[in-house]
Amino acid sequence: MVAAGKRPQPSGVRGVEGGLTGGGAVLKNAPRHHRLFFSHPIRDAPRPCYHPSAMNPRRLLLLFCLFLLPLGAQTAETQTAAVRHVLDLQRDAWNRGDLAAFMQTYWHSPDLVFFGSKDEIRGWQAAMDRYRRVYGSDKAHMGHLEFTGLTVVPLGKDAATCWGHWRLTLPEGTKKEGLFTLILRHFPKGWRIIHDHSS
Repeated sequence: MVAAGKRPQPSGVRGVEGGLTGGGAVLKNAPRHHRLFFSHPIRDAPRPCYHPSAMNPRRLLLLFCLFLLPLGAQTAETQTAAVRHVLDLQRDAWNRGDLAAFMQTYWHSPDLVFFGSKDEIRGWQAAMDRYRRVYGSDKAHMGHLEFTGLTVVPLGKDAATCWGHWRLTLPEGTKKEGLFTLILRHFPKGWRIIHDHSS
């Protein structure tokens, strides 16, 4: 007998919330015509997959770039300021006639490369000797140095390039000027020029 007010259910089925009575199998294992009859349209609907492997690779790349953008901008600004500081140290050392301090902005290595308008010099000591021979090593001979039009481009967290215009006014009033391109590298002791092309 079926109690009043209750609808009969197919044999072996407990309803939507239960499984098949036979063997304890859940509803998803029921025959297809039972699943169609007893499935819940919202509860049993397929759910979207948000696993990272299912996301569009371009979207993942975009999210990654957006995450790194503030960090990259901050790093570039820091490097630009550090390289400009090296040029400030060079200028100030030169203008007070301190050639030794000026040369501290260069990589103290035999692999340092310096290109002038007519010659190529390799090694820190050779570059030091050239500056001393051409410009002297005191304020009375070295004159006044200026840098203008500086452009700094970071090449990574430990490297950068810089170019601009140099202008030197010698004590007797003679003026020299030209262009330069530098490559700098960051070492434990700070940024140093590893390649100088001045003409």
